[in-house]
Amino acid sequence: MGQCHCNFIDKTRFDELRVKGIGPNEQNEFKLEFDAHCKLGYGQGKRPFQDAFFGMGPPRLDNCYIFCVFDGFGPNLQAAHVVRNYIELYFEERVKRISACSSEFEVIDFLNDALVAAEDKLLNDGFDYSMDGTCCCFAYISEKKCIIVNLGNCQAYLYRRDNTKVKPIRLCQVHDLANNAERQRILSGNAKLRERENKKGGRFYIDETQPGITATRGIGAFKYKKLFIAEPEVETIDLDERDLFIVMATDGLWDVMTPEEVGEFVLLHEEKEGTAEDLLDLAGERWKIINEDKRTFIGIGDEAEVQDGGDDITAVITFL
Repeated sequence: MGQCHCNFIDKTRFDELRVKGIGPNEQNEFKLEFDAHCKLGYGQGKRPFQDAFFGMGPPRLDNCYIFCVFDGFGPNLQAAHVVRNYIELYFEERVKRISACSSEFEVIDFLNDALVAAEDKLLNDGFDYSMDGTCCCFAYISEKKCIIVNLGNCQAYLYRRDNTKVKPIRLCQVHDLANNAERQRILSGNAKLRERENKKGGRFYIDETQPGITATRGIGAFKYKKLFIAEPEVETIDLDERDLFIVMATDGLWDVMTPEEVGEFVLLHEEKEGTAEDLLDLAGERWKIINEDKRTFIGIGDEAEVQDGGDDITAVITFL
């Protein structure tokens, strides 16, 4: 099973969110099931959908899968989709290199090279990406290993059985102002901060006329490049029979649901197909509750001043 569900107004985006190259492969013993879904945010000043995702696996790849989620921002609205489409082309042209990777170091080098190429693509695309960029999170999954390469505030969790419980294992660090190391790095660059009301993160900016940026790492946003760096962090974890599933998602999910809540929801869902869609519907309800109770306001929307709405959400659930 491989399902790609989209739930947003602009249906022309569907082709940009498809999962390529994943299907039955009788000669490949390593097979995964996955479910993916996108949900459009809402609210005053809400821009068109700026998330994206991509995946590739057998039969295009040998004994591995790669999934990516992207969370874009900025006035031109296209950064995440441009990067996502370029990553697809980059992977398609290098299928043999991916499949030939025999060590985690070769996989990491390949994914790092893809990010460098994607940033160069934005820089030389002919459009103004001075204020536009995207966070991105890659997961390379083989039978025995998961490698996460992350830039920005997307997150991924592995859910592992531990005796009678299932525990979430964080697979990547979040690059935003709630991360103290990132916060100190941004402050050392003489940026100004606009705090969230509950002090969990916020935005940094160098020009008070601009809304600023919430993530501290990613691709693009060249006006902020000395601070908004494209240097990913990498995490590697060995997989075994205790592992149940991996959830990758943009911050629109994790802002309103804890990893424990997400894991419980996936575990209790009757069918694998449709799990991602139902999960994002629940997250959408959480955004409505937050809007009704401003005491829990955490800062949402594409602009800093937007205080009533819900973020775009994209999630990929990989069943191990």
